[in-house]
Formats: sequence, structure tokens, C-alpha cells
Amino acid sequence: MEKIKEFYKENEKLCLGLGAAATVVTAGALLLRKGKRIPKKDPVPLFFQWKNDPGFTKENISLYRTEAMRRSEIVSDVRYTLFMSYGLEESFRGKLTTQFKLNTTEFEESELFFDFQGEAIAALEVNDERVDFKFEDQRIFFPKETLSEGINEVTLKFKNTYVRNGAGLHWFRDPGDDRVYLYSHLEPFFCHRIFPCFDQPDLKAPLSLTVHCPIREWVAIGNGKFKERFDLDSDKGQKLIDQEDLTSLTISEEGSFHVFEDSPLQSTYIYMFGAGEYHHFNNDDPKAQVPMKIFCRQSVKDLVPFKDKFRTVVEGINFFNKYFKLKYPFDKYDQIFCPEFRISAMENIGAITFSERLLRKESDRTSEQHTRHMYVTLHELSHMWFGDLVTMKWWEDLWLKESFADFMGALCLTSCENLADFKNGECFFLTFKFVAMNFDQRFTTHPILAPIKHTEDATSVFDPISYDKGASFINMASYMLGKDVMQEAASKYLNKFQYKNTELPDFINCLDEAYKKNNDDDFDIYEWTDTWLKTQGFNSIEPRIIYSEDGQTIEKFEIVQTCVQNSTEVFRSQKIQIAFYDENNEETLFDNILIKGVEVTTVEELAGKATPKGILLNSNNYGYCRIGFDEASIEYFKENTQHIKSDLNRNFIYRSLWQYYQANQTPFENYFTLAKNSLLSETSMNAVEVLLNSISKYNFSYTKPADKAEAYQASYELALELFKKTENQHDRNSISEYVVRFLSSKTQAVQFLEKNTILDSNGNPVHEDFELTQVSRHYLITSIHSTHEINAEVKQKFLEANTASKTFEEKKLEIACDAANPDNKEKWWNSFIDGTEYSKEEYCAAMDWFYSSSSEILMAEYAPKFFENLNLVFQTKHRDYAEEFITRLCPINLGREEDKQKLDDLYQAAEEDRTHYKKYLKIASEDLADVISKRQ
Repeated sequence: MEKIKEFYKENEKLCLGLGAAATVVTAGALLLRKGKRIPKKDPVPLFFQWKNDPGFTKENISLYRTEAMRRSEIVSDVRYTLFMSYGLEESFRGKLTTQFKLNTTEFEESELFFDFQGEAIAALEVNDERVDFKFEDQRIFFPKETLSEGINEVTLKFKNTYVRNGAGLHWFRDPGDDRVYLYSHLEPFFCHRIFPCFDQPDLKAPLSLTVHCPIREWVAIGNGKFKERFDLDSDKGQKLIDQEDLTSLTISEEGSFHVFEDSPLQSTYIYMFGAGEYHHFNNDDPKAQVPMKIFCRQSVKDLVPFKDKFRTVVEGINFFNKYFKLKYPFDKYDQIFCPEFRISAMENIGAITFSERLLRKESDRTSEQHTRHMYVTLHELSHMWFGDLVTMKWWEDLWLKESFADFMGALCLTSCENLADFKNGECFFLTFKFVAMNFDQRFTTHPILAPIKHTEDATSVFDPISYDKGASFINMASYMLGKDVMQEAASKYLNKFQYKNTELPDFINCLDEAYKKNNDDDFDIYEWTDTWLKTQGFNSIEPRIIYSEDGQTIEKFEIVQTCVQNSTEVFRSQKIQIAFYDENNEETLFDNILIKGVEVTTVEELAGKATPKGILLNSNNYGYCRIGFDEASIEYFKENTQHIKSDLNRNFIYRSLWQYYQANQTPFENYFTLAKNSLLSETSMNAVEVLLNSISKYNFSYTKPADKAEAYQASYELALELFKKTENQHDRNSISEYVVRFLSSKTQAVQFLEKNTILDSNGNPVHEDFELTQVSRHYLITSIHSTHEINAEVKQKFLEANTASKTFEEKKLEIACDAANPDNKEKWWNSFIDGTEYSKEEYCAAMDWFYSSSSEILMAEYAPKFFENLNLVFQTKHRDYAEEFITRLCPINLGREEDKQKLDDLYQAAEEDRTHYKKYLKIASEDLADVISKRQ
């Protein structure tokens, strides 16, 4: 056996490619030539071959909180040294050396393991000794007796495959130029989908990374600063291969090595791996405090607003440095645009990834879309402090990074004078609140501090509660406690816990210290924050007013709190502002109105005030609550909101009255009157989009099938009239996309495409210098493919003209048109169930147009098949794909009680621990119940 081991070390590359028996035979043959015989009784050296995990093909197997907490008791001071060899097509290989401190030997062998959802492992050594090991169900266990208290070192080789779902190391081939691009996304529990590691946030570790790229033109991207590059066939390359014993990794004989400086101490979910023939922009701003680059595919480089991106980051770093009293903590700031990215962006240290969905060519941009892009940029930048420098211990405290990133991104956008050209930044706080409240009254809501049993649950809380509600709480707390208090608490927290992991009490202690420093009352921060962070739901507030006999003055003004559905039964304390409006639409503002933690609060300072025409509770949007209106105020706002001077309050009224309608407190006619009276004079594009989005939601979901044509026509005429009076090019882009969305005539769609513009009722261009955006063209082309009404040659002409460049967007257009075709429904349904032919993003393009213009008929036809296959899809497909399947294909718009019952029956039949499946069943059931109630 010792001689076989010697042979193996000398011929490792050969042996790793062979099975165990073949290794023995080969070793025996070669050793016999040297006069050395292998005894037949020697066992097969199993640790000389690749060992596969039978559970590799299973969906991501959860790590439980109890397991993670126990593992962080056993080990600490982790460090990874990683060599990666990227393949050009389906797979990659690597060599990993992990150092860690073993804090105790008092543990069960099953309690210490690497997480690894990978294909195979070989050559595992513990403290320089080759050992056998167990590799099953995405975990690698090694013999406890090989470890000793103190520093230990584990070395192994691994092989793995790229992913196409964005959860791991994603592979993408550009359909236009055939270039290959790689990028990673690892949050919350996907780092081990690349290499073996302790994949939990509180086992932070620096990463020493060297990668081999198979093509010389490729660049590599990582968290650490780029150090050097040299070709594989150079002397330095060959020396590296020999020194690190890399021959078994089947490196191609071409390509180059890319070496990075060690990354900072960081959690595994924010490592970043990227490679490909990326184009890059360098930042030449002399005010930049750190080196910056922007990477993107060669084919989208003309879409990247690199000057605005660099300017936003430079201004953001300056703002956060001052606000946190802590300088940007890392040594570079790269930004990478990624195709098929599963979320908007990800805060990997020094290598932030962004979805290409944020990109549009300059002439196609809308003001709101571009402002949103810059806000996302600042959200990710703030994560360098909240999340990366200071990280939550476990996923129940996800809000400690996401809520603050939301809040800080919006605060920076509204505070920096040099970013003032990105308009309506203050409306992000409105968006946070209303998005959060829409989710926070669902059955599936949860406290901001959510109990997270395992990583499957962790994935499910990346939702409006952890982001938007948490940000709304911080905004409300800043007003309640004082902006200086919140700033000092944030600064104290970050400076105290940098490079550490934290839990809720760590921040609340800092908040308490900051409050007591600035106040001498006995306010209990801990009790107050518990009512907000450890309970779910929110309160609705209504005015209850007693007027004088002549109706001219207020005798008593009360605010009545109720708990919305699915809310914890608790009345929460907060401060708000109240605005009164008179007959001239002038505003009188009452500041610092304290709503007590009781059902009824009497507002003493409003007694004796003149009776207003309109009353707006929570003016300027500091509180987190749903507001109610008295009848007189509803009538006033329907007719006069457009005359209110404050952009923020107009926007707040539009959103609040829509929410009042959704709560079945006022008919849609009131909202539509408000919209018609306000749209043509509204100057805030954010507010315009809020109004048009609400009308679109009503048309698509709440209108009965028999009334849809009339509703869409009325909306089309309103949007067209607004488009006619709009002068700004970027605003025209935005409104034109609503005009197209509301257009129901396929003949008119062809006319729009022929002239490549928006036409009036006489067939003339509304604006001679306006061209349709790509979004509008693609929508219209797909729309005409959804019917036999338009000649096939006409459809093909437009499709070919708009897919000539073979870009990824154009490929998705081809897919959408094919799925929209009435003759292709069965083919596409079978493909949806299979789910392997296309990427998730390509499937989304098809799903969006599967039902197309004949939605009710097709939904009724495919509803039985949907319910028959739903459980199977969630059992066998990646969670992201399953979410898209139920969200885009559930027959909600049929508005049928029988379908709601089927969803509820599936929910009841599902096992308790299938939390992801049950969550989306309940969401679909609630959405369907909402449609049913609105159509009654």
C-alpha cells in the first residue's frame, strides 16, 4: 500500500482521472516494470479517487441555525486559500486550503463539516495527512481524531458545475458575439455551491484567490485588489503549477493566471468570483478616494451610464464617511453588470454586482428608471458599512443590513446637493412604506426580527418586511427620537463592531446610549422598539372629530387606532405630522403629534382650530401606518390634490387613497376621479407613474372581463392626452410605455410600429421627434404575435427587424413572441413543466406572454394543468423558478372561488416544513381573494 501511495503522489493527475481499481492496475503495471510488485491483498485506495456526493443533484439542503451556532463554537479564525480553474463550458475545478482554529475537541463528529453542493472531492488532507472522509448530502465530514485543539489545516481538490439560475457561479454565453461570462451570487447560502466552506455569516474569513482563465483575453474579478497576471505557459505559470501541485485540475494548456491580494475579513455570502471578456471603464475623477472600475459585457457597454455611476459613488462615499464618522473601509470599489442576475444588485466587498435590467440606452431612459438605478447604487454602497464591515450573526437580523441600506441609500440621494439632478429622491421613503404595508397585512407577514430556523427560511425573508418596513421604521424612529440620535447610534454601532457579527441588542444598545446622551427623560427605548421590531403588521389611524354647532371650528380631535388584518394586537406609539388645507389649498402643518400606544389619542393642540377643507394625517410620511379619510377630505382631495404645493404630499395622497380603495374603504370611482383631475397638471413624474400604475393594476386585475375593453380604452385616452402635453424626452419615454400598455387595438399596434412612434387618432405622430423605446417596440411586437388577427408576414417583418443584432434582449423577444403565438401553447406549457431548456430569465419572458390577449380563455384551459403540476414544480425545480411559475402562471385573473379553494387545499396538504411552497400558495390565495372581492 505504501508503494501505491508513492506512485499516486508521483502520478496524481493520471490517478485522479481513473477509478480506484484502475489506479491499482495502472500502478501495478508501472511498478512491475520497475521491479516492484503490489501485493494483491492490499485494499483499493479509495482516497485516491474522486468521491461524488449522491445528494449533489438535490436542491440546496438547508443549514439549521442550531448547527451553525454550534459550528461557530467549535471553530474560529478561518482563512481560505483558493485556486480556481475555470472551464469554458460546463464545469470548473479547484484546490482549497482552509486554516481554522479548533476551539474545543468536545464535539460530535457530525457537528463539524464543510458545506459543499458540488460534484466531487479528492485528495483531502488534514494537517498534511491524507485521510478518508464522508461526503454526502452536500456536507464533507472528516475524522475527528485527525484534528487537534488550536490551528488546523485542511487541503482538498474539488470539481463542480456552473449554474444557470444565478445561485452559485453563473455561466452565460452572449447570443450576439458568443463570448462567455462568469459571475457569482452567493447570498444567503450559495457560496458552498462553488467551493467547500463554512457557509454561515458569523464565520468570517479572508480569501486568498488565484484563478486560471482558459482564454488569455479574459479578465478575472474578485474581492481583493488585482495583483498580477501571467500566462499559463510562462515560466512563472509552470512554476505555480508545480509548486501548488495543480496538474490534477485538468488545466487547459492555454490561458492565464490571475492573482489577487487577500480579501478583507468577510462572510462567505459576499465573496465574488467573476471572469470573462468583460469591458471595463476606469474612474478618472480626482475626488475619488478609492480605485473604481465598472465591468460589463462587450455588447452592452454603450448602455452603461458610467459617468453617473462613478459620480454617485464618489458623492456617496463622501456622504457616508461623514455620516458614519468612519472612512470607506476597503481598498477598491468595482461594479459589475451581470446578465440574468437573480436580484437587482449584491453588495460583495469591493466587487458589487448589478443586474443588466437596470441598463437602458440614454435615449430610452426614463427619469424615474435612472433615479432608481442611482438609488440602487447608493443602497449597495451603504452596505460596505452596514452588512459587510458589520454583519449580522444569523439571518433573523437580516434587517440590520437591508433596512439600513434602504434608508441610507434614500437619505444620501435626498441629502447630497451634487445628486440633486436625480429627482424625487424623497419618494423612495414613500415607496418603502407602501410596499411594506401591502405585504405587512398578508398572512405571510412576519416581524422585522424574524425567527429563522434554517437557510431555507432565510431565503424567504428577503422580502418587503426586512427591506422596506425596516427602512420605514428607521425613518419613523429618526423623526420620533431625533435625526442626530439616529446618526450617532449608527456611527457608534459601526465603529464599535467593525469586522464583527452582531445581533439586535447590539444596535438597540447604541440607540439607547445615543438617546440618553441627547435627552434626560425616562423614555424606554427597549420597550418601544420591541413593539415595532418584534411584532407584525401595523395600525390604521382615522380622524374622529367633534365640530362646533356651526361647524366652523374643531372642538375635539381624536386619532383612533385599529389593527389591520394579520397584525399583532398592539397599539404602537409614533410621531406624525398633520396637515390642514383651506379653500385656497394653503397648508397649515402641525408638527410632532404624538400618537400614544393606546386605541384613542386626543390631539389637544387641534382643539379650537378652524375647520379645514381637507385633513391629511401623517403628512410628509414620517409615520408607519395606514391613514383614513373623513368624507369631506375625500371630496376635497378628489378635486384639489393637483393644487397642493408639496410634491411629496401629493404623491402621498395618491398612494393613500389607492390604499384606502384596496382596503375596500372607498370605491374606485373616487380614485379614478382623483387621477383624471391630477394627471394632466402633475409635475412629479414619480407621482405620475404612481397614478398610472394604479390604473394599470385596476385594469389588469380588478376589472371584470366584460368591462376590460372599456376600462383599457379610457386609460389609453387619458395616457395619450398626458403624452401629448409632455415635453421632456425622458418623461415622454415613461408615459409612452403606458400608452402602449393600455393600447388594445392590434391594428393600431402595427401602425405604431410602422412609424416607430405614438400616433394620434388621425394616424399622425403626436411628437415628430419621438421614437418608441425598445421596451415599447418589444411589447407591441409580442402583442401582435399573440393573435391571428395580424398577417404572419407583417409579424415576421417586425420581429426580424428588431432581432438583427442577436442581443440577449432580442433573444428574449423571440422567445416571448413564440410563447405568445396561439399555436404554440402546448409546446410551451410542456417546456415550463420541464424547466431545463432555457434560463430562468428566458422562461420569464415566455411566461409573461403565455396567456397574452386571450388570457381568460387560456387560463381556464390551463388551470387544471397548473394545479396538477404545481406541487411537482416546487419539489423538483429551483426555488427561484418555482416562484416565477406560480407568480406568472397561476390563473388569478379568472377570479374564481374554485381556484382559491384548490390553492387552499394544496396549502393544507403540504408538509409543515415546506415553508417556501406554503408561503407562495398563501400569497396566491390572498391575491385571488383580493381579485374576487374587488369584482363583486
